[in-house]
Formats: sequence, structure tokens, C-alpha cells
Amino acid sequence: MNNPERQHTVPKFYLRGFARYDKIRVIDLQKRSIYLTSVNKASIIKNFYTVDQYTDNFAFEKALGSVEAAAAQALNSVKMGNWPLNLENRVSLAVFMAISLLRGITFRNFLSQADGFFTKLITEDSSDHSITRYLNNIGSDSLSEDAISTIRNTIANEGGLGKIDANRHLAHIPNLAVRLAFNILERTWSLATSTDRNFLTGDTPLISTRNTNVGLELCGVLHAENIAFPISRNQAIFTGPITNPTLALSSCLDFRFDCDTAFVNTLNETVFFSSSDRLYLHPEDEELIPNKELLLLHQPPAIDFTSVRLPKTPRY
Repeated sequence: MNNPERQHTVPKFYLRGFARYDKIRVIDLQKRSIYLTSVNKASIIKNFYTVDQYTDNFAFEKALGSVEAAAAQALNSVKMGNWPLNLENRVSLAVFMAISLLRGITFRNFLSQADGFFTKLITEDSSDHSITRYLNNIGSDSLSEDAISTIRNTIANEGGLGKIDANRHLAHIPNLAVRLAFNILERTWSLATSTDRNFLTGDTPLISTRNTNVGLELCGVLHAENIAFPISRNQAIFTGPITNPTLALSSCLDFRFDCDTAFVNTLNETVFFSSSDRLYLHPEDEELIPNKELLLLHQPPAIDFTSVRLPKTPRY
């Protein structure tokens, strides 16, 4: 692989499960536009994974190749009727599902939101004196007190210092992917097949539901009650809560079911509201296109900081 500046945030082999002769319908949620394109062009963002901290600026994009190759083999096994999956294919899909959540624009936006929120929180609780002392400690004392006060007030009013770039985004992925993949592996897996209504997918294919069974609405995939992942136009992997990890890893608890229209509609609606920029669907599935009113209501997913309880930051 050469240096690939045109980078897919959703891999081509995966999109082919929703395409017809390599053509796929794209719904641009930001521009509210709908068009047909090839899977080669459908999810490209130039230099989305290009970093400037390592010898090879395209190392992450190239590393995705091995993950995607293993996942493609696992999905081909499902298409050939193999279910439950053997452990090797199960691990490959779990890793792919985890990275599919973490690699995309939605997760990068989450990191930017969190960075802005916590930067603002800390700055609001920091005095001009503490910021001055910090700058002195790192050898930077050229700013006047008025300049420091202005900077502090700007950050407190506007949030973070800028959007998360590829360097900071990709640094979070390795550890989080391992934790998330293990969490997915330990669940009960079901293969949901639809014959009456089809699935769509988006730039965030892995979706989850909040866990309300413990008295608190715990959000986030690690605490999710259920996790779903459309794998093709007619099939989705649906995972339940963790019950017996040992049995789950051996696929003893896995099963398959034919899902009804209500199940498909719910999953498709969740994909719609979980996606930031784009939805992808088969060219012949016009009935899955959200109406204009719903498209106008769509907003990029946001972290709900209002329900987060935070300790008071000490003043120095």
C-alpha cells in the first residue's frame, strides 16, 4: 500500500454488503442531500488518519488493512451460513466492531466535545495566579497578567482550544479498542435476519442502548444493555448483556432469529440518530430514506454532560 491520502472512514468491503454492483446510496446528513456513488468513493475523508508524530504518517491507515482483512473473512463465513462463529472469526469481528465505533467522525467529535467541556470546567475553577504559576513552572513567563486573564476568560466562555486532530484521536484507540472488543466478546451474540424490511448503516455502525436495569442510566458501550451492528442489507449482529463470559466466548449461548419489521425499524432509527455525517443504504431501498422533516431534525450525536456528576475541582 502506498501513502493513501484518500482514506475511508467506513471500509469498502463492509459497504459492499449494502451495495448493488458496487453502487450505494448515500444520505449526507449535514448537507441534507441524497446521491448514488461507488463504494470506492462513499466514505472518503482526505487525510483523516494521517498523523505527523511517527516515521510513517500513514501507519494507522495501513494497520487498518489487517483488521479489515480478518473481519472480511469472518463476514464471508457468516454469508456462507456458518453460525455460531468459531472463536477466531468471533474475535476478528469483535475487534472490527470496536474499531468501527472508535475510528470514525462521531468518536472524534465526542473527543472534541469532551476536551472543550473539561477544559472549560478546569479553566473556570482556575485563578489567574494558578495559571501564571503553571506557565512559570514550564518556563514560559512572557504573558502579562491581562493577557492571561483574557485567555482564561475566552476558554471559560468558549470551551476547548480547538478540535481534536488525528494525532490525539488515534492515540485513544488502541487501549479503548481492546477493552471494548473484550466487552463485545463476552456477550451473547445473535444473528438477526430480515426478509420483510432491510437494514441501513452509517458512519457509526456500532450502536447501543442505555442500561437502566441498575437504577442509573449508564451510558456508553461498555455499560450498554444491548449492542447491535448491521453487517449487510439483510443481517445484523445483536448482542445482549454479559451473562456467563466463559460460555459466551465458546459461542454456546449464541443463536439466530428472524426479526420483524418493528425490530428493523428500531435499529435503523437508532443508526440514523447515532450517525454524524452519512447514512449508507442499498440503491433499491428508497423506503428507508428519512423524510425531509426528520432529516431537518437530525443533529450530530452529542455527549450529555448535564447528567454527569463531577467532583469539585480544588483551587490552587
